[in-house]
Amino acid sequence: VLASGFRRDDVVRLISQSLLALGYPKAASVLQAESQVQLVSDDAARFCDAVGEGRWKDALQALERVGIRSADTARSASFMILEQKYLELMHDDQAEAALQCLREEIAPLGAQPARVRTLASYLMCTQPDDFRGRCGWDAMANGVDARSAARSRLLEQLRALIPSSVMLPERRLESMLLQAVCHRACATHAGGAGVDAARALVGPPPFDLFDDAVGHEDATPARAARVLDSHGDEVWHLAFADDGRRLASASKDGGVAVWRLAPPDPRNPGAGACEAELEHELDGHDHESVVVCAWEPSGSRLVTCGDHGCIKLWDAATGGHLCTMYKHTDLASACAWLPGGEYILSGGLDCNLVLWDLSGRPVRAWQGQRVFDLCVAKDTVVAIAGEKSVQLFPIRAVPGEPPELSLGQVQVLTDQGMFTTLCLARDQNALLVTAAAAEELQLWDLESKLLVRRFRGHTQKRLVLRPAFGGPGERLVASGSEDCQVYIWNRHDGSLLNVLAGHSGPVNVVAWSLSANVLASASDDHSIRFWVPSADQTNGGGSRLIA
Repeated sequence: VLASGFRRDDVVRLISQSLLALGYPKAASVLQAESQVQLVSDDAARFCDAVGEGRWKDALQALERVGIRSADTARSASFMILEQKYLELMHDDQAEAALQCLREEIAPLGAQPARVRTLASYLMCTQPDDFRGRCGWDAMANGVDARSAARSRLLEQLRALIPSSVMLPERRLESMLLQAVCHRACATHAGGAGVDAARALVGPPPFDLFDDAVGHEDATPARAARVLDSHGDEVWHLAFADDGRRLASASKDGGVAVWRLAPPDPRNPGAGACEAELEHELDGHDHESVVVCAWEPSGSRLVTCGDHGCIKLWDAATGGHLCTMYKHTDLASACAWLPGGEYILSGGLDCNLVLWDLSGRPVRAWQGQRVFDLCVAKDTVVAIAGEKSVQLFPIRAVPGEPPELSLGQVQVLTDQGMFTTLCLARDQNALLVTAAAAEELQLWDLESKLLVRRFRGHTQKRLVLRPAFGGPGERLVASGSEDCQVYIWNRHDGSLLNVLAGHSGPVNVVAWSLSANVLASASDDHSIRFWVPSADQTNGGGSRLIA
């Protein structure tokens, strides 16, 4: 052990990994030989070699020796390895061997039953291109390249399950340096978030490693600065436009309000904006409540969904009604814009997903399970289907026609819980899922398909609550609660940072404007509250100032 308290072998491994990443393999080899410390243990090296070479029996045996202690994690890793084995057998047109693998090796694990059913469906493919398209392999690559790429992705996903003491995370020293930069700049450090997440907190490079940075004011909301009270009933949904300067609120009273926020005071930009003016009141959902609203990416249009299945499209600049969309026969529970802003996807409790064009015409529809919420992450639709399953549907472009959902390639992110809402991070790689039965928020990584963290402390027993990412670099997570309070956590370590009291009813939804540095919350008490880090506020029209 070094005088600093760090283990000598750990420091040597960090330096060796960094030397290799910097392009100095000879120096790394000399260091390992002189210190007699290997970067990767023999067991870990054998495991990586077995996966890379497709020796699946050896990989499963080596898996037992790479330090995975949790039985659930070991089962997940075994499932991932056997899934790759099955897919390669299918790719090589060995359907009988693939079926044997599915029956005798994959199914007995008892993991991911929905995914097992999807794998079984591949046995119906009659053409190689059909199989590669459905399983997600690159149909344009030859067999060797597709296989190699799939094995590399598998090894990257398995690496996340193996203890870091056995197999170092990629670019570990670089990640630690970025975390140190974040910490000294008074940002809550990025824990195990990795290089890319840490970089988002400290701005563009280059970063200075040798001089101390000057800290900035904590950006965690601490007090209510404004109350908006134009609604006559419970407020169920909030959505900020991408510019962060306009807020839409949807209510049980059937109305939608559009608010415009003033810029933060340039003399105190960290305090957040607190002035808001009512710009439009959108009335048109006759005899129904409005459950959700969504801004078009450019902010020029707003779509709203009612609890009787009616969907309306509005001109955000004028507040004018553009069209009404009818197809759902039950509550239209969710809607989202596809990239490019040319199509709207809606989901409802009538078990339908519907794709609309901007004239209000349904151009595609898919029937399956009840949809409780959905969002669009890059080229994938993420949906809570049947309340107990979070599923991923790839979006497939069709030349000259509306896009399709590749239902044959559906992936199940999780089917272990009772889920109600989703929230997508701005980078579209991280997803918050509200697990109502467990009274927790779950943070999922959409690239690795892994559960990263859980957030607990709030109360959710009967209502739908909608959380949000926020703060600089979206390093915070916020949620309302049935106990009438707003809860704020550190995204990267799960610690509870603040609990905000002020509402007199359950808090249904929170939304964050990064540009205005404001957290908004809406409640059954009919009000919307703005929460800011600073107490330096001034009065403004269209709302009440909190003294």
